[in-house]
Amino acid sequence: MSDLDPIIATALRARADGDVRIDSLLEGARRSGARHRRNRRLAVSASAAVVVAVLLAAVVLLPRQFSGPPANTHTPTPATTASPTTVAPSPTPPERPRPPEVPGMRPLAGGGQLGEGRQLHLDTADPDVIETSWGSGEGEEMSVTRNPRTPYLYEHYEVAGRPTEGARDAMADADRAHREGTEHTDDLAVTGRPATLEWGPDWAALRWRPVDTAWLYAVVSFQEREPDATKAAERARGAVLEVAGFLRLDKVRQCAVEFHLTWSLSDTHLASCATTWTATGKVIMATAGFRLAGGSPFLITDTVATDPPHVNTTYDGKGLEYDPTNGATIWLDGHQYTFERRQSGLPEEPILHMLTSLERTAPTTDPLAR
Repeated sequence: MSDLDPIIATALRARADGDVRIDSLLEGARRSGARHRRNRRLAVSASAAVVVAVLLAAVVLLPRQFSGPPANTHTPTPATTASPTTVAPSPTPPERPRPPEVPGMRPLAGGGQLGEGRQLHLDTADPDVIETSWGSGEGEEMSVTRNPRTPYLYEHYEVAGRPTEGARDAMADADRAHREGTEHTDDLAVTGRPATLEWGPDWAALRWRPVDTAWLYAVVSFQEREPDATKAAERARGAVLEVAGFLRLDKVRQCAVEFHLTWSLSDTHLASCATTWTATGKVIMATAGFRLAGGSPFLITDTVATDPPHVNTTYDGKGLEYDPTNGATIWLDGHQYTFERRQSGLPEEPILHMLTSLERTAPTTDPLAR
């Protein structure tokens, strides 16, 4: 884990509103890309731009916060013959560290299901990855921060999947409605399957169904706005087809946390999991989303502790920081574990009881296992 953990922790604790959704990842990555571009223009040196890029790569998980009605107009655009028109052959996935494979689970390419086992079915063969975030719940999402490369120069992309077309489109429509600029659409074919391309001056998106069990939505964020309509269309088409070509659906990878609750409320179950890895194998964060039987969610997030503990209460002889509004934090073995109550409405006692029952473990996919 890295010294960006406090930023990641703050972002992740805001993720699980309502149904412990993971679709907020898309909006967060879009906003961080916009901030990144603004900061690049304001940076006074190349080194300053690099610092900003690294910091903003850590906030891809901020929640969606809609305000006001959609600002876009919708302009259907006739299909063009500009290149490229097909998915380019994908490179062999680079041998960079990734979450380990899960034996015995079917990948999407073999008939597996999105969100199955709260594990990870999406991956990328992109050779320019800096950092990848994965989330698995009712659906799945993958957010990638990368070194931009010509000719398309995009720094961020996100791929989100849902098990039905309606769920995918509801998520995509909400995301699209809050993007800036006039939107255009075009019809494409991706590996022989129909797809819809959407784009604006500094973004492009693709809706398609690469396998029978998954409806996907990919969004690309470009470094700069492209005012020329023809060039914007060519760039959008090329970028989304490249991202689609990078996509890997042939393995299932483990979403794990390195903690275990030795006590929890009897009606608690695991609802979602998320993790962020750098290209060098550093795990920036890991979080588990839980749900009570009544439908109320809460999160526990693990990051490296970079600041001294801020203890303001004790429970069972252990010091914690308790916030009546948000939850609590405990520090163990150089890590900090933050309990975010969200809409659960849990009172202080069970929050502190659960958090002080937490023990560090080897990576596990079931932090509730007795």
